[in-house]
Amino acid sequence: MNAPVKNVIVVGIDGSESALVAARWAAHEAHLRRAELHLETAYSVPTGYAGPGAMIPPDLYDAARDNARLVLDQARVAVLADEPDLVITTRSSMQSPYVALRDASTDVALTVVGSHGMGVVSETLLGSIAMRIATHGRSPVVVVRTDRHDPRPAAPVAPDAPVMVGIDGSGESEVALAFALDEASTRGVALLAVRTWDQAPFDGFLRVYPLEIDRSLIDAQERKLLDDQIQPWADKYPQVQITALVRRGHPAGALIRCATELKPALLVVGSRGRGGFKGLLLGSTSHELIAYSGSPVAVVRT
Repeated sequence: MNAPVKNVIVVGIDGSESALVAARWAAHEAHLRRAELHLETAYSVPTGYAGPGAMIPPDLYDAARDNARLVLDQARVAVLADEPDLVITTRSSMQSPYVALRDASTDVALTVVGSHGMGVVSETLLGSIAMRIATHGRSPVVVVRTDRHDPRPAAPVAPDAPVMVGIDGSGESEVALAFALDEASTRGVALLAVRTWDQAPFDGFLRVYPLEIDRSLIDAQERKLLDDQIQPWADKYPQVQITALVRRGHPAGALIRCATELKPALLVVGSRGRGGFKGLLLGSTSHELIAYSGSPVAVVRT
């Protein structure tokens, strides 16, 4: 039997500006959900070229531990400046950053990471900690993207900015849709439900022999599938205004263009799917969504 989900939001902290941006986003989310905020960091002891059996001075352990505590304290002060009433817990551990965050993500409401940084999210998001947590985290994961060369927060989103979700009829996208509706309800904003279909196969080889296909008919068919998936959920969330959108193009590109145009507060996707989202988080689609979306990206797993 699964343990009950705790109303806790975990965020990875490492002392970088990117992690602080993620922490502030997580703090606002914790305020909306009336949740506890947990700041997690991991540290290691630099051993240089010490060989097997070499003694490591205790001072190195103390310095690494003290630095981790300082990083957590600084993040805590920054977060409380924005949300002074939050309940905040912290933890530092001497283990792999990925393992620390993965374990902390167990049975919590949400895990939040920056797109890059140092320490807890030390490498770039392509093939590193943020991507691994988004793929294998044990709770829904939000990656808050910042620019590597200018990690300062972007202009704040409008208070009524909608939540956007990419769905394709799969079981994973059902879970993403439920999460997105709950998020939109909590924020008191509209939901944009987006379904994509890739018209590239109909363009023909090198566009020399395009197939004669009625694309407007496919649009209508996709819209019918989208409406059918949304309707049961719309009845459960009558307070949320849902707008159904069908977009042509590769899933990641279509979603990114849509998000760039409509500027959602959060872009939600399932961890994998079928049809338009087949292989999500198993290849380039996940990299594109997290690397290029201007909005925070939530990845929801079953």
